[in-house]
Amino acid sequence: LHRQMKVFSCFLLLGFALNGGSSVVATTPFHPQRSVTQRSVRHSKSPGSPNSDHSSVQLVTNKIARGGAIEPFLDPDMTAKVALAFGALTNIVGILGIEQEAKRYGFDKPDTVTAALGIGRCAITLCGLLLIGLQVFYDVPFQQAVGYSTIPYALFELHMILNDKNRAIGLNEASGYFLLAVQFFVTYATLSEASFAGAVIKAYGIHSGLNGLAMVLAPKLAYNVWNLTYPSAPTKKNEKDRQPVYDIVMKLHGASALGHFLGICLPAFSDMPVLKTLGWMYVPWGVVFSQILLSKELEKVGIPAGGFLFWIAICVVVGINLLA
Repeated sequence: LHRQMKVFSCFLLLGFALNGGSSVVATTPFHPQRSVTQRSVRHSKSPGSPNSDHSSVQLVTNKIARGGAIEPFLDPDMTAKVALAFGALTNIVGILGIEQEAKRYGFDKPDTVTAALGIGRCAITLCGLLLIGLQVFYDVPFQQAVGYSTIPYALFELHMILNDKNRAIGLNEASGYFLLAVQFFVTYATLSEASFAGAVIKAYGIHSGLNGLAMVLAPKLAYNVWNLTYPSAPTKKNEKDRQPVYDIVMKLHGASALGHFLGICLPAFSDMPVLKTLGWMYVPWGVVFSQILLSKELEKVGIPAGGFLFWIAICVVVGINLLA
């Protein structure tokens, strides 16, 4: 717990440093008067729409400059709304029935640790989707959206504490309360419009990103850092090796954490439109799904590639239509 508190404190100090000590209202991405519609309008308008400022000459010039680059084939607004709704639905279904979710993708019945990580992955993914969804559907300012977006993971952690599941997966009770306190602290700072909210948001995002990197690049290290139970290597020929499944589950959790990081930090550090931010959030998911597929990790544990190919296709479609 002390190590975790020191790490988050470092991120908090880094957030203050990056925020330059400015107030939240004075920081452009968090300005309450600047609506999401205003931030995303550049992205949502197509060059040929009646409201576009592009002349026909500019259109030709832009097409020549793009050099035949990939262009969106679906309306970005529609793509974003469908992706958000579908993503929210699938992750809520995953939380409510993690065993059925695992079976759907060809995994064996999850044990206590992989089930908790699977539900946690769905919760952190919902945090990112809620962050963007509030801005897209309800025009909620970014700072407030960050505050409300902590709810899914806070509920997950509260569930783990009340049902004593943290202890079952190796995480001590104090660490569970610490993770819950982080969610409450971010919610308080953002929704109360505290002067330090900008720094807290940046620290929160960076913390999520670094955890995600560790989960994706060194899954076993991530288990050790959080003191989570990790299976021993099999000692008998007929004994099933659970380590590859644990690694895949942790990598998927890391992809969601990296998506959450991008959803927070891209608007926090720049004036990126909300739809483009959503497009970038799908990049780590697509990359991690592809890496797991290409490394043949699925073959080692006998998991069919169909489910992963489906989500890679989703990531490509969303990425093209929101980032091109």
